[in-house]
Amino acid sequence: MSGNILTQGVWKEDGTDITPKDSGTNVDIGTGGLKDDDVTTAIALGDAGNTSFDTTNKTVVGAVNENTTAIATIATGGTFAAGKNDPAVDAITVADVDNNIGVVITLTAAGNSQTLPTPTTVTNRHVFEVINNDTSTDPINIIGSSTVTLDPGKNVEFTWDGSAWIANDAAGLWLDDGTDLKAQNSTRNIDLQSGLLKIDGTSALEKGDLNLYDASLPLLTLTNTTPSNTEGSRASIINVRGYRDDGGSGELHVLAQIQVSHDGSGDDQKGVFIIRANDGNDGISPIEIFRVSGTGIVLTNNIEPKWTLQNTSQTDADGGRLSELIAYGNTLAGVNHMLGKMRYAHDGSGADQKGRWILSLNAGSDGTSPTDRLQVDSDGQMSLTGNLKVSGGQIVKRTATGAADYNPSALTTDYLIAVDNTAAPRAVTISTEDINSGSTDNPRVFVIKDESGGAGSNSITISGETGNIDGAGSAVINNNYGSRTVYADGTNLFIV
Repeated sequence: MSGNILTQGVWKEDGTDITPKDSGTNVDIGTGGLKDDDVTTAIALGDAGNTSFDTTNKTVVGAVNENTTAIATIATGGTFAAGKNDPAVDAITVADVDNNIGVVITLTAAGNSQTLPTPTTVTNRHVFEVINNDTSTDPINIIGSSTVTLDPGKNVEFTWDGSAWIANDAAGLWLDDGTDLKAQNSTRNIDLQSGLLKIDGTSALEKGDLNLYDASLPLLTLTNTTPSNTEGSRASIINVRGYRDDGGSGELHVLAQIQVSHDGSGDDQKGVFIIRANDGNDGISPIEIFRVSGTGIVLTNNIEPKWTLQNTSQTDADGGRLSELIAYGNTLAGVNHMLGKMRYAHDGSGADQKGRWILSLNAGSDGTSPTDRLQVDSDGQMSLTGNLKVSGGQIVKRTATGAADYNPSALTTDYLIAVDNTAAPRAVTISTEDINSGSTDNPRVFVIKDESGGAGSNSITISGETGNIDGAGSAVINNNYGSRTVYADGTNLFIV
């Protein structure tokens, strides 16, 4: 279209004409070039002589510029076409788009779509709005140059550009073309099937889920644009919320929260990662239970802080069900190595729940296989590899016999056996289980002591439930306050 149309942007009335500011061009009102819309006859305008205003359809028809070039019919008001129900049998017609500004569709079944027909006069500009009634039961696909899916209570406006119906997307309308989510008149899209974002309600991934897909490194970025150096600033937060069944409409609350923010108040880039969880009645402010920063890891709990490692494999093998805590470090030369680790595993091969704990430390050049130094088995037996250095007093277990013999016939943790009553001769018999708990490399030690001071009159006889003691069947304490230290090698007892 040629001619100067609103080239100066500001129009004013001078008493005779409407004139654009800073321009000699005007709309001649004084000479009858354009009259009010209550005139029902055709009205001459400029040198075209064929412009009129249709009071029924509220449209200006004809030429409106100085070169008499015809422009499209411009709709300025009008009516909606008769309401539609099932587009399969009650489709939008050519007459609908020719004579009306829109239509309301009311659906009672799924699977409907509507293709906008080509208007009679393709050179005219048309605007047509489609509304899916808020009482509709299902969404509808409106097909123009692309497909727009309208949920109940939604609308979209289309403009005929001379060859196709274009959805008006000045406010950023996005359309689903069956493969991608695309912005109209743009090459940008969100790939619903193979791109960075996938929202799929027809497969295992349900509506409301968000998956990020990428061939190399899926990335989700949260950016806080407020500059600040204060503690807890620059924060990004992810809330997990839910509704409690309170017998009414439900109580909305925060189940858990993840926060990443600035650590400290320095002019630096330090970060802290915080997890908060609702412990019962925290509403929208769950309490902190876990914090990771450059200074370490902190577990916080008002009852019992704990860290759980769960091995989900199913096995009864010795050493199975393994969980490990591993510590690494770097030498001055930058060599990364394992300093040590703690292991928790199944003790033995029985179908039981026995556990074993092992502490391993790097002896100097062990790489990723540090040496086992301390082991505690399910029966309480502790094994130490290396020397035991005690800085301070030694505390051991004391078992008093009382007015009876000592003969447990079971595995014990006894070390010092105190015979504190020798009103009669006493017998101390080390059980087979205790003898078997020792070995030639790691013998088990027992100390037997006459605490009563009466062994000179009533002796104390020491023997094993199995095996010998120094090659004999027994040994005797027959002096007051006497003692014997013996050890078991898994078969026999020996006096130290």
